[in-house]
Amino acid sequence: MDRIDRPGLGVRIIWLDDDMIELESTLNYRGFRGTSTCYCTSEDVTTFASALSQLANTAEGIALFDAGLSDGSKRIALRAYTTDLSGHLAVHVSLATDAFSRRPESIWRIEVEMKTESWSVSRFAEQLESIAKTRQGYAFLPTVD
Repeated sequence: MDRIDRPGLGVRIIWLDDDMIELESTLNYRGFRGTSTCYCTSEDVTTFASALSQLANTAEGIALFDAGLSDGSKRIALRAYTTDLSGHLAVHVSLATDAFSRRPESIWRIEVEMKTESWSVSRFAEQLESIAKTRQGYAFLPTVD
């Protein structure tokens, strides 16, 4: 995946075996940039994509994805939700790198609330579903501001 220059969130698979995949997520939003990876299953991605699709279509509920190591490193956590009664959407993005030493302070973290729209969330869900199914490709969620 090329580092994204446009604002948003990108996701791709960087490693896989029969049971697991390693995702890489890159965020570029309002001057904040970060990249992290996590291990999960294709089913985890499919479940998140389904919840995102439902949220985009109904503006109800919350879509959650959270995968990482037990020490809080190598973590990608995404929580999509409505922000008001009009059904505007946002995604809370939390990324954490691998630990560079045994100290917990060596784990770099970034957290932002990224505004988006239902059509973009629906398209992102389709792209994630494709990634989970084909175990390749790239998904991108643009921001609206």
